Amino acid sequence: MPTELRLGTGDGGSAAEMAGRMERGLWVSDFWYTRILDPRTTVVTGLTRNGVWLVEDGKVVRPIRNLRFTQSFVDALGPGAVRAVGSVPQAQSDRWTGGNYVVPSLHLNRWHFTGGAGG
Repeated sequence: MPTELRLGTGDGGSAAEMAGRMERGLWVSDFWYTRILDPRTTVVTGLTRNGVWLVEDGKVVRPIRNLRFTQSFVDALGPGAVRAVGSVPQAQSDRWTGGNYVVPSLHLNRWHFTGGAGG
């Protein structure tokens, strides 16, 4: 498993600037407890963490409860699926794998949430 990954930046600005251009959507700050369901199709499941907010007309309207997702990363990042790539990279660490990642925020056309996070 790769442990030192970097995703290049784009010209999308900061996460807040990208949210400011949203008509309606969710701003997700973090995913966690992700698990690969199907390595061939890159379908992964997991939960949101540390905040999910409803954005309408470029403004954060209210917080949303944590959600479960089931999503193919290839589909989410495929042709025509990425609206913007942020220009501000953020360092993230994975305490389970010991990996370090540097990634910008992404504005995606869609993400498949499958329900509440429970608890």
